[in-house]
Amino acid sequence: MENNKMTELELKIEKWLENEQFVAFANKRMNNVLLNKRHPIDPMFEEMDEGFDEEDEYVVPMVEYLSSRLHKAKLCKNRRKREKELWWVWYEIAMQGIYIKVFNCYYENLVEELRLEIMPMLYREYMQLQKKSKM
Repeated sequence: MENNKMTELELKIEKWLENEQFVAFANKRMNNVLLNKRHPIDPMFEEMDEGFDEEDEYVVPMVEYLSSRLHKAKLCKNRRKREKELWWVWYEIAMQGIYIKVFNCYYENLVEELRLEIMPMLYREYMQLQKKSKM
């Protein structure tokens, strides 16, 4: 059952990505998060991130910690808190840059799971803006 839902969601995401206006909105929104938002510092994550700069062995606990933050966000019933936490995880992954590709075997499931959470959020925001602009 879960796999069918994911497949349906992936098909929806593919369809959304065919819409150039949505893609432009999503890119702008993600850039806004990267450039303009201040994210709270998480001391535990910062410690792992600093350790990762010196030793690659920190990649596993870092990915596990990001996964736990993602899962915690998914369980949050308050939409604003959930979205804030999802954006935090997305931001930290985006800041990892090239390491995501270098250590893809560790990050790929996390990145895909996060994508399946972020894309519907972005689409909902996009549709709300579309409705407001038609008024």
